Amino acid sequence: GGVRLSGKLDENWRLGFLNIQNREDLNNEIASNNNSMFAIQRKVFGESQVGFFMVNKQAFKDYDFLNENDSYNRVIGLDYNLASSNNRWTGKFYTHKSFQPNDNKGNLSSFARILYNTRIWRILSATVYVDEDFRSDLGFIRRTGIIKTGNSITRNFYPKSGKINSHSFQFRHLSWFQQNLNYLKTDESSYFNYTIRTNNQNQLEFEFNRKYVFLFKSFDPSRSPDAIALPVNSDYRYNEWSLNYRLNYANPFIFSFENMYGGFFNGTKFSSTGSIGYRFQPKLIFTLQWDYNKIKLPKPYSSNDIILVRPKFDITFSKKIFWSTLIQYSNLTKNLGINSRLQ
Repeated sequence: GGVRLSGKLDENWRLGFLNIQNREDLNNEIASNNNSMFAIQRKVFGESQVGFFMVNKQAFKDYDFLNENDSYNRVIGLDYNLASSNNRWTGKFYTHKSFQPNDNKGNLSSFARILYNTRIWRILSATVYVDEDFRSDLGFIRRTGIIKTGNSITRNFYPKSGKINSHSFQFRHLSWFQQNLNYLKTDESSYFNYTIRTNNQNQLEFEFNRKYVFLFKSFDPSRSPDAIALPVNSDYRYNEWSLNYRLNYANPFIFSFENMYGGFFNGTKFSSTGSIGYRFQPKLIFTLQWDYNKIKLPKPYSSNDIILVRPKFDITFSKKIFWSTLIQYSNLTKNLGINSRLQ
């Protein structure tokens, strides 16, 4: 059971409070926890906002099956959301800290993102840091112990005549650094993208990607059984080229694809993904999606062809009866899955 309170105190202040208590389940080793969150936010400098929050998860008793470090977890944070009056400048900045038993380290997570966006230019810079000991039991953290930085710049062009509505150039650079390896750079990607959009909203993209990967664990890129993995502490630089096309979403004929070829660790990879289908308005939508990856690595490492096929159809019998079915086959897992739902 629980209670929740949220809303505006006035034009500048917002308040949120949530408190939930769950019952213990000793047979399944589930502790009785109190889960709560408090948040307050104030509007500043026009449309910008500054906020503070606190999240708490607390076990109500000492359980034999519960590790001491899991008896409680708390996170406090300070956030700032930037929004200029002309909406050209936006951004997000935060610092969060977690607390748990035997907590004697930084346990910090910080983020900074700034975006300048106009009809012609889009310039973005962002950095995130997540300490390897940062925990948020009531949240979701994709990866800890990293620093990730990214920057991108996009220039848009709008022809005054012809079949092209707009076209743009984009350069984007991303880097990852691993905390437990003395902040060694483990991944890096440099993208160059050219996109064309036609007057009927079709889209064509060309992209070049320069990648760097450092393996701090052994890894088999082919995902083959009994394959020899690439060795730990090895690094790889390779290039990828891709071509993407997407038909206007409003078109009854559904079609999109992405073909990519280039290096892949110490070998090469060809990939083709896409979707084809048709909307028989207003009764039936049928689509067929595919993913194909041909991985070729030098001996003694393994090569592989990985195929994933997903047919799907949606049928509308009336305003009250709908039928949706998805079929999926993977040669990697040797698995055929069917999900069919009548509503």
